[in-house]
Amino acid sequence: MNAKDIIREQISASAEIKQQLLSDNRVCDVIAKAAQICVEAYRNGKKTLFAGNGGSAADAQHLAGEFVSKFYFDLNSPYNRYLDTHRYR
Repeated sequence: MNAKDIIREQISASAEIKQQLLSDNRVCDVIAKAAQICVEAYRNGKKTLFAGNGGSAADAQHLAGEFVSKFYFDLNSPYNRYLDTHRYR
């Protein structure tokens, strides 16, 4: 298998998973509920905490960054933090 075949296989697998998620209304409901909980927390001056260890710490850092970025709109939120084993002991 060459590099292009591997790339196509990985993209195809990713697309298949996304289609499965889209076809399951429960997944969309859970994501919408989580988003609403975050919005309500921010409106009440609360924050979100993302935690992880190892690779999960990188995911937590990435998510916290997404929540304060200007991807879709300007959040300017001081209410997002990530915790990992290197930072907080």
